[in-house]
Amino acid sequence: MTHSFPRTTGLPPLTSATVVYRERDISALMHVAESVSDFLDFGHPRFWSVVGASSLGSVRLLQRLAVRAEPESDRHYRAFLFRNALVDAVVSDSLPTLQWLCVNYCPWGFASLAMDKADTRCADLAAQNCHLEMLQWLDTQPASGGCTENSMSAAALHGDFEVVRWLHERGAGSISALRSAIRGGHLEIVQFLFERGNDSHHVISDDSMNDAAHSGNLDLVKWLREVTGTGYTKRAMDCAAGNGDLAMWLHANRPEGCTLDSMDSAAGAGHLDVLQWLHQHRPEGCSAAAIDRAASNGHLGVVQWLFATRNDGCTQAAIKGAIQHGHLHAVEWLHAHCAALADPETLFWCRLRVGDAGDLAAEGGHLDVIQRLHAYRFECFSEDAMVRAARGNHLPVLQWLHHVRAGCSPKVSRSIRNFGDHAELWLWLCEHHRASVVVYDIHWRFYERDDLRAFLKQLGL
Repeated sequence: MTHSFPRTTGLPPLTSATVVYRERDISALMHVAESVSDFLDFGHPRFWSVVGASSLGSVRLLQRLAVRAEPESDRHYRAFLFRNALVDAVVSDSLPTLQWLCVNYCPWGFASLAMDKADTRCADLAAQNCHLEMLQWLDTQPASGGCTENSMSAAALHGDFEVVRWLHERGAGSISALRSAIRGGHLEIVQFLFERGNDSHHVISDDSMNDAAHSGNLDLVKWLREVTGTGYTKRAMDCAAGNGDLAMWLHANRPEGCTLDSMDSAAGAGHLDVLQWLHQHRPEGCSAAAIDRAASNGHLGVVQWLFATRNDGCTQAAIKGAIQHGHLHAVEWLHAHCAALADPETLFWCRLRVGDAGDLAAEGGHLDVIQRLHAYRFECFSEDAMVRAARGNHLPVLQWLHHVRAGCSPKVSRSIRNFGDHAELWLWLCEHHRASVVVYDIHWRFYERDDLRAFLKQLGL
């Protein structure tokens, strides 16, 4: 049996409402107009919370909710909702929403309490998301506790110079912010904070220089070396493996060298040109992790070059990672290459020791990979495969596994509460796996959905 929910007609949205409203006598039937409007309007507390509307940054929706909302008897609960709504408004970068909440939603006594508790978190989030206007408004509030060092570090890491300068003018700390700016590779911010810090030279360490190399900003690396004279470690070139110019500069100007991780990291990031340069100019070489990482990230050209050029091999992590992340082209090539090698040990782990990779592919919704694994007769699926597919709302994967495995795993019903509000998935589970917990949960979770409840009644549930 297959259900018919939801139906799609191919007509434009609201066609039925348009037809009704175009009737000549509709103006005389206000109750009909109001009923249609109520049916179409989802700006209702049944469908939205204040926190949810704030996350959208919709003042209009908040206003509609306020008109229809019943006054909460518990003012502390209202303040709790207010505090969380403030945070979501900051994340959505909606200053009008933030202002509306403070003026209209919460009584001032409890708003002050909520602002006290939410302010630091809001300031940190505003700085992290580079919302200067939001930060400036928060700073004007009576309940504001000011910005923390975390705020400035977040802004420095993300490279917003205007936010960093504004926070610095208000006395926010700069030591951790300087480290964050180096880690983010933002030379202008590093120079600004370095010039204004009393202990700047002591902040710059070998780790800081390595972080600068990891950022890939060659100008920053050169400037730090010139100003501080601080040394590097081998990790600097390892960290710079994704940047050919920086790796070559370190090779020419620093004696520390690198480790196997340089080529391994370049392979994992798919930088074939850097990989070839390191192979030609550095003696350290790479490990089996190079192919493992490249395959896991779908860089088949890198995998092929490493197999053709070097003898480091790979491990089962190569094909397992390719399976997990849905890189079918890498899975197919590795399988064919291992078969061509006629290496019994390699074929053994290739077929039988990829662990739970099939379950991970199901969790990621990679149906094409799952079907190919089944064709290869890989033994990498467990009962958890269906549970993970359901948890990720991958209904086509769940349906295919149900068909191939001739039934639904009991673990699916036992894990039902972790599946979220995915109506299509729940309906399919009700239809194919009528455990009492499934029926109970769908009645509870979708109690407002008359169409779904009608479908359950049709099934006799």
